[in-house]
Parts: sequence; structure tokens; C-alpha cells
Amino acid sequence: MKDQLINVEVASHKETGLLLATSSDLPGLMVHGRSLAEIEERLPIAARDILEHQGHRVMAVTVEKSRLSGNFWPAHVTVNASMANAA
Repeated sequence: MKDQLINVEVASHKETGLLLATSSDLPGLMVHGRSLAEIEERLPIAARDILEHQGHRVMAVTVEKSRLSGNFWPAHVTVNASMANAA
């Protein structure tokens, strides 16, 4: 099994407070939400969808909980994707 760490940056819209998570490690990853908890809930689903679309056989996708409080911006989250080795 191969693990891929995906670093995610979360930005906050100044006027609406909405959050947007993106990653240069996984192009196309965009997740929005009203809280960091909501982003962390949605990230594994979005990451899995993109990786599977790229042809990977994904075994598990988990989010490492942010070590920073919501007062630090931009926030950073790490997603760990475990994929089966190619046959």
C-alpha cells in the first residue's frame, strides 16, 4: 500500500466568512464550508473522488486534525490517502 500526504490550505472570505480549501498537491481539490469542522468532514470525500478519477484504487482517506485553532489564518490541514499498489 502507498500513502500520499496532501497538504491543504484553507482560506476565509472576508465578507461572508465562508471557507475554501484547496491544494497544490492535488489539483482540482476545492472544498467549501462554514467551519473548519465542515471542511474536514468534506475533504476525504472530495480527495477520494479526484484520486479515483485519476485511476488510483483508494483504500482509505483520512484527515489529520488541524493543530492550530481557528484563529490562525490561513489554516492548514493534511489529508492522508492510502492507495493500493499498482498491479
